[in-house]
Amino acid sequence: MKKSKIAGIGFNVPNNVVTNHDLEDMMDTTDEWIKTRSGIEERRWVEAGTANSDLALPACIEAIQKAGITPNEIDAIIVGTVSSDYNFPGMAPIIQQKLGITHHVPAYDISAACSAFIYLLEMGDQYIKTGKYKNVLLVGSDLMSTIIDRSPEGRATGVLFGDGSGAVVLQESQDDSQILSTHLFADGKGVEHLGAKAPGSYLIRLE
Repeated sequence: MKKSKIAGIGFNVPNNVVTNHDLEDMMDTTDEWIKTRSGIEERRWVEAGTANSDLALPACIEAIQKAGITPNEIDAIIVGTVSSDYNFPGMAPIIQQKLGITHHVPAYDISAACSAFIYLLEMGDQYIKTGKYKNVLLVGSDLMSTIIDRSPEGRATGVLFGDGSGAVVLQESQDDSQILSTHLFADGKGVEHLGAKAPGSYLIRLE
Protein backbone atom coordinates (compact mmCIF):
# COMPACT_ATOMS: atom_id res chain seq x y z
CA MET A 1 0.00 0.00 0.00
CA LYS A 2 1.13 3.54 -0.68
CA LYS A 3 2.07 5.79 2.22
CA SER A 4 1.51 9.51 2.55
CA LYS A 5 3.53 12.36 3.99
CA ILE A 6 3.19 16.08 4.59
CA ALA A 7 5.14 17.59 1.70
CA GLY A 8 4.46 21.28 2.37
CA ILE A 9 3.28 23.41 5.28
CA GLY A 10 2.00 26.98 5.42
CA PHE A 11 0.33 29.25 7.97
CA ASN A 12 -1.07 32.73 8.30
CA VAL A 13 -2.30 34.82 11.23
CA PRO A 14 -3.69 38.36 11.34
CA ASN A 15 -1.42 41.28 12.17
CA ASN A 16 -3.92 42.59 14.73
CA VAL A 17 -2.77 41.55 18.22
CA VAL A 18 -5.40 41.54 20.98
CA THR A 19 -3.97 41.37 24.50
CA ASN A 20 -5.72 40.33 27.68
CA HIS A 21 -5.77 43.99 28.72
CA ASP A 22 -7.74 44.78 25.56
CA LEU A 23 -10.47 42.40 26.77
CA GLU A 24 -10.72 43.68 30.34
CA ASP A 25 -13.48 46.23 29.77
CA MET A 26 -15.08 44.36 26.86
CA MET A 27 -15.59 41.12 28.80
CA ASP A 28 -15.35 42.37 32.39
CA THR A 29 -12.26 40.28 33.05
CA THR A 30 -8.61 40.75 33.99
CA ASP A 31 -5.25 39.77 32.59
CA GLU A 32 -4.58 37.75 35.76
CA TRP A 33 -7.92 35.89 35.49
CA ILE A 34 -7.22 34.86 31.90
CA LYS A 35 -3.57 33.88 32.44
CA THR A 36 -4.33 31.91 35.61
CA ARG A 37 -6.96 29.80 33.86
CA SER A 38 -5.49 29.45 30.39
CA GLY A 39 -1.93 30.76 30.23
CA ILE A 40 -2.97 32.97 27.31
CA GLU A 41 -1.54 36.49 27.13
CA GLU A 42 -2.61 37.53 23.63
CA ARG A 43 -4.37 36.31 20.51
CA ARG A 44 -4.82 37.52 16.91
CA TRP A 45 -8.14 38.84 15.59
CA VAL A 46 -8.81 39.84 12.01
CA GLU A 47 -9.85 43.35 11.10
CA ALA A 48 -13.50 43.83 10.12
CA GLY A 49 -14.21 42.83 6.55
CA THR A 50 -11.63 40.04 6.37
CA ALA A 51 -13.03 36.75 5.10
CA ASN A 52 -11.82 33.39 6.34
CA SER A 53 -10.70 32.51 2.81
CA ASP A 54 -8.64 35.73 2.71
CA LEU A 55 -6.72 34.59 5.77
CA ALA A 56 -6.35 31.02 4.50
CA LEU A 57 -5.11 31.84 1.00
CA PRO A 58 -1.50 32.79 1.92
CA ALA A 59 -1.19 29.61 4.01
CA CYS A 60 -2.36 27.54 1.03
CA ILE A 61 0.05 29.25 -1.36
CA GLU A 62 2.96 28.68 1.03
CA ALA A 63 2.13 24.99 1.50
CA ILE A 64 1.81 24.44 -2.26
CA GLN A 65 5.12 26.17 -2.96
CA LYS A 66 6.94 24.19 -0.27
CA ALA A 67 5.52 20.96 -1.72
CA GLY A 68 7.17 21.86 -5.03
CA ILE A 69 3.99 21.90 -7.08
CA THR A 70 1.65 24.42 -8.69
CA PRO A 71 -1.99 25.05 -7.70
CA ASN A 72 -3.20 23.23 -10.83
CA GLU A 73 -1.51 20.05 -9.60
CA ILE A 74 -3.82 19.91 -6.58
CA ASP A 75 -6.23 16.96 -6.90
CA ALA A 76 -8.50 17.65 -3.91
CA ILE A 77 -9.15 20.38 -1.34
CA ILE A 78 -10.61 19.73 2.10
CA VAL A 79 -11.18 22.58 4.56
CA GLY A 80 -11.88 22.22 8.27
CA THR A 81 -13.72 25.26 9.64
CA VAL A 82 -16.67 26.39 11.72
CA SER A 83 -16.49 29.96 10.41
CA SER A 84 -16.76 29.72 6.65
CA ASP A 85 -17.20 32.87 4.56
CA TYR A 86 -20.85 31.94 4.00
CA ASN A 87 -23.33 29.26 5.06
CA PHE A 88 -22.83 28.08 1.49
CA PRO A 89 -20.92 27.71 -0.73
CA GLY A 90 -18.24 26.08 1.35
CA MET A 91 -14.80 27.58 1.77
CA ALA A 92 -13.01 24.86 -0.21
CA PRO A 93 -14.44 25.86 -3.61
CA ILE A 94 -13.81 29.51 -2.74
CA ILE A 95 -10.14 28.67 -2.11
CA GLN A 96 -10.11 26.66 -5.35
CA GLN A 97 -11.25 29.79 -7.18
CA LYS A 98 -8.80 32.10 -5.40
CA LEU A 99 -5.90 29.75 -6.17
CA GLY A 100 -6.82 29.91 -9.85
CA ILE A 101 -7.31 26.15 -10.17
CA THR A 102 -8.87 25.75 -13.59
CA HIS A 103 -9.68 22.02 -13.65
CA HIS A 104 -12.39 20.21 -11.72
CA VAL A 105 -11.35 18.86 -8.33
CA PRO A 106 -13.37 17.75 -5.30
CA ALA A 107 -13.51 20.65 -2.83
CA TYR A 108 -15.51 20.40 0.40
CA ASP A 109 -15.62 21.49 4.02
CA ILE A 110 -15.95 19.62 7.30
CA SER A 111 -17.06 21.05 10.64
CA ALA A 112 -15.15 19.54 13.54
CA ALA A 113 -13.92 22.62 15.45
CA CYS A 114 -10.69 22.02 17.39
CA SER A 115 -10.34 18.46 16.09
CA ALA A 116 -10.74 19.38 12.43
CA PHE A 117 -7.13 18.93 11.33
CA ILE A 118 -6.96 15.36 12.63
CA TYR A 119 -10.10 14.55 10.66
CA LEU A 120 -8.59 16.22 7.59
CA LEU A 121 -5.37 14.28 8.00
CA GLU A 122 -7.12 10.92 8.16
CA MET A 123 -9.23 11.65 5.07
CA GLY A 124 -6.28 12.96 3.07
CA ASP A 125 -4.11 10.04 4.16
CA GLN A 126 -6.68 7.56 2.84
CA TYR A 127 -6.91 9.37 -0.51
CA ILE A 128 -3.13 9.12 -0.97
CA LYS A 129 -2.86 5.53 0.28
CA THR A 130 -5.49 4.29 -2.14
CA GLY A 131 -3.87 6.14 -5.03
CA LYS A 132 -7.03 8.11 -5.78
CA TYR A 133 -5.24 11.48 -5.57
CA LYS A 134 -1.60 12.58 -5.71
CA ASN A 135 -1.71 16.04 -4.12
CA VAL A 136 -4.30 16.78 -1.45
CA LEU A 137 -4.57 20.28 0.05
CA LEU A 138 -5.78 20.27 3.66
CA VAL A 139 -6.72 23.59 5.24
CA GLY A 140 -7.60 24.31 8.86
CA SER A 141 -8.81 27.88 9.25
CA ASP A 142 -11.10 29.75 11.61
CA LEU A 143 -12.07 33.31 12.43
CA MET A 144 -13.33 32.64 15.93
CA SER A 145 -13.39 36.36 16.68
CA THR A 146 -16.40 36.63 14.36
CA ILE A 147 -18.55 34.13 16.27
CA ILE A 148 -17.53 34.40 19.95
CA ASP A 149 -19.60 36.33 22.47
CA ARG A 150 -17.53 39.43 23.28
CA SER A 151 -19.70 40.42 26.24
CA PRO A 152 -19.11 39.54 29.92
CA GLU A 153 -21.57 36.64 29.47
CA GLY A 154 -19.23 35.05 26.97
CA ARG A 155 -15.92 35.52 28.74
CA ALA A 156 -15.53 31.89 29.88
CA THR A 157 -14.79 30.86 26.29
CA GLY A 158 -14.46 34.21 24.49
CA VAL A 159 -11.03 34.88 25.98
CA LEU A 160 -9.66 31.61 24.62
CA PHE A 161 -10.04 31.93 20.87
CA GLY A 162 -8.15 33.74 18.15
CA ASP A 163 -7.97 33.64 14.37
CA GLY A 164 -5.52 31.73 12.22
CA SER A 165 -5.00 29.46 9.24
CA GLY A 166 -2.80 26.49 8.49
CA ALA A 167 -2.45 24.38 5.36
CA VAL A 168 -0.57 21.26 4.30
CA VAL A 169 -0.14 19.35 1.07
CA LEU A 170 -0.17 15.56 1.34
CA GLN A 171 1.70 13.50 -1.25
CA GLU A 172 2.81 9.91 -1.63
CA SER A 173 6.01 9.32 0.29
CA GLN A 174 9.02 7.89 -1.54
CA ASP A 175 11.19 7.58 1.58
CA ASP A 176 10.83 6.80 5.28
CA SER A 177 8.74 9.90 5.97
CA GLN A 178 5.12 8.92 6.43
CA ILE A 179 1.98 9.32 8.47
CA LEU A 180 2.12 6.31 10.75
CA SER A 181 -1.52 6.24 11.85
CA THR A 182 -4.52 8.34 12.77
CA HIS A 183 -7.18 7.59 15.35
CA LEU A 184 -10.57 9.31 15.41
CA PHE A 185 -13.34 9.16 17.97
CA ALA A 186 -15.97 11.47 19.43
CA ASP A 187 -17.96 11.63 22.64
CA GLY A 188 -21.30 13.35 22.20
CA LYS A 189 -22.01 13.73 25.92
CA GLY A 190 -21.89 17.35 27.05
CA VAL A 191 -22.04 18.94 23.59
CA GLU A 192 -24.18 21.72 25.04
CA HIS A 193 -21.28 23.08 27.09
CA LEU A 194 -19.19 24.45 24.23
CA GLY A 195 -20.59 25.71 20.98
CA ALA A 196 -22.02 28.54 18.92
CA LYS A 197 -25.80 28.32 18.55
CA ALA A 198 -26.18 30.82 15.73
CA PRO A 199 -26.49 30.71 12.85
CA GLY A 200 -28.25 27.38 13.12
CA SER A 201 -31.44 25.82 11.82
CA TYR A 202 -32.58 24.98 15.35
CA LEU A 203 -33.04 28.68 16.15
CA ILE A 204 -34.97 29.50 12.97
CA ARG A 205 -38.68 29.82 13.64
CA LEU A 206 -41.09 29.83 10.73
CA GLU A 207 -43.74 32.54 10.96
